[in-house]
Amino acid sequence: MCSIEWKRYMEKVNLQKRLAPQACPLCGELQDVLVNGHHHASKDDTQTVIIQQDLGYSFCNCRNIFYTDWSNMEQGVYDKDYYKKYDTENIRQAIRNLFYAYNPQILGNLPTLGDTFKRAVLDIGSINPELLDCFSRQGFKTFGMDIHKHPLGDHKLIVSDFEKFDIGGNERFSVIWASHVVEHFKDPIAAVGKVHSILDEGGLLFVAMPDTYFIDWGSPYKWGHWHLKEHHILWDLDCFCELLEEKGFEIIMKRHNPETNMICLADMHILARKR
Repeated sequence: MCSIEWKRYMEKVNLQKRLAPQACPLCGELQDVLVNGHHHASKDDTQTVIIQQDLGYSFCNCRNIFYTDWSNMEQGVYDKDYYKKYDTENIRQAIRNLFYAYNPQILGNLPTLGDTFKRAVLDIGSINPELLDCFSRQGFKTFGMDIHKHPLGDHKLIVSDFEKFDIGGNERFSVIWASHVVEHFKDPIAAVGKVHSILDEGGLLFVAMPDTYFIDWGSPYKWGHWHLKEHHILWDLDCFCELLEEKGFEIIMKRHNPETNMICLADMHILARKR
């Protein structure tokens, strides 16, 4: 084999090694692994263990998303006892801080109450009654949805996967709260469309989600949201807002959250209204 043929052969081999067996879940294009997969070492959240390269995160500029293949996801980590992790006073206080930070904007942007508009809130991925307690004190009818049955106080718990559940034609909501759940959806675009369909006209959607704005590319593993097997797609704030607008929402508020007294540091917060 001559030197030119050998060079071409090695380029082909290196390309095969470099390419990830991961197609973008939104556009289908094959993309390279940008950040190798990792998980926290057992019983030590400060240490990480690098695992196989093809279980890492790729990037696609079709929507400026980072993603891992759905076959890498392990929804079983959210078992029947997962809610206990959040059954602490510190977490309850953080939930109250998050709620009251945006409560004036929520109440100020809801349509005037009347016979055709009732206050009802759905908390998707609800694992703690604190948020619904806050809404209940504001006069809302309260619903929580989670994939497992667990205590939710006096609020109605719907045990289901939001992407698969058929709400039906009777129940509509004035507020849908989606705090750190969209990154777990297999098809977030369809999920946003579903949210739009079950909101009242003028109803509000609140989204909190990992924000890639905060990634330190000198050491991306220090970014707390590289949760392989849990986070399927990680969005850019502006691109996710564009998706919401495409699906019939008006953006009322969007921000990068640098605060430490809420549920999650360095995430994005969005409040959007159904047009």
